[in-house]
Amino acid sequence: MSNGYGSARVNREEDLAAYDELPAQMRQVIQNAVANWSAQFLHRKLHDLRHDGFLLCQAVQHIAGRIAREEIKDTLQFYGSQHPEAGIALAQDVEAFA
Repeated sequence: MSNGYGSARVNREEDLAAYDELPAQMRQVIQNAVANWSAQFLHRKLHDLRHDGFLLCQAVQHIAGRIAREEIKDTLQFYGSQHPEAGIALAQDVEAFA
């Protein structure tokens, strides 16, 4: 399964179980994402950030920001600057999303 951080090998049952274990805020991030993100992978990233001292809300915000940057970068790459969401990225300085 491809995601903005690379690729991960997951099976459906394990990914659904990881999704069920995520806090509601993180499930909302996955639901609003354009790309198909692995719940297992995001569960591990959330756990790692929490282990590094992030509060839950900080960890979710960090991951959500990373997902948003990756998706805008992909939008610019695949659709170019004429896409409506690409205009948002250009208005906020493309370098911030690189």
